[in-house]
Amino acid sequence: MANIEGKPCDCAGVSQSIKGIGCSEVPVGKRSRTVDIKMPGELFDRLATVAKVKCQTLGRVVIDAVGNYIERCQQDPGFQLEVEDLYKLLDKYNPNPNPRESK
Repeated sequence: MANIEGKPCDCAGVSQSIKGIGCSEVPVGKRSRTVDIKMPGELFDRLATVAKVKCQTLGRVVIDAVGNYIERCQQDPGFQLEVEDLYKLLDKYNPNPNPRESK
């Protein structure tokens, strides 16, 4: 298997068939973005293991993990206070405030 630059990469089994079970790639939609993520090898190995066991792409596993993390942050009262504080700080510097925006 090769990465986007055509260089070989060690991802066999992540998005390829596992023991005869077909694993299809997740199609890139209009709202998708391609990103590079640098992570420790141990974390990559753990994510790759989950992908292999669940017969999902590594990208799908990362998307799910990040989505779960974001949901936990958004439900955290401390995080919500930080967002409100940042909104108030940035609002001071907004040269054209929109009167239709709720406060």
